[in-house]
Amino acid sequence: MVVACLALAVSLSGAAYAVSTALPRNSVGPTQLKANAVNSSKVKNRSLRAVDFATGQIPTGPQGPAGAAGPQGPPGTSGLQQIASTGPSNSTGPKSFQVDCPSGKRAVGGGGTLLGATTNTFLSTSRPSDAGTGWIAAGRESSAGNAGSWAVQAWVVCATVVP
Repeated sequence: MVVACLALAVSLSGAAYAVSTALPRNSVGPTQLKANAVNSSKVKNRSLRAVDFATGQIPTGPQGPAGAAGPQGPPGTSGLQQIASTGPSNSTGPKSFQVDCPSGKRAVGGGGTLLGATTNTFLSTSRPSDAGTGWIAAGRESSAGNAGSWAVQAWVVCATVVP
């Protein structure tokens, strides 16, 4: 009887050892675990990371002291204004028209359009002036010509820009 019990114990311990080493690493996952099978006592302290928790599960600590103020940033633009004006309306082309910013301001944007009888006409130029203080718009007639009166309108967006 002693020999039989001893043989049983040896055979069972060998099977248990074989099962413990036969499972490949990471082979047990959520589908194999029963509900509440893993609890706090079975998780090694400080082994989990913040990504292992759902949003809001980890309490936030107190806010730290405010940092030092950074350096002053560069000054921005101010005094933004848009100015529009229209050149003479007649049947003569090509036409160019420039709108300038008030003294001390620079062009930060602009555009142009054609007004009146615009058949066979097109806007050929829309750009800042060479000095950067105005906007130039120009229009032309196509080779078919236009007997109607048309005009170029230009507008400029001006601002005080501190270098």
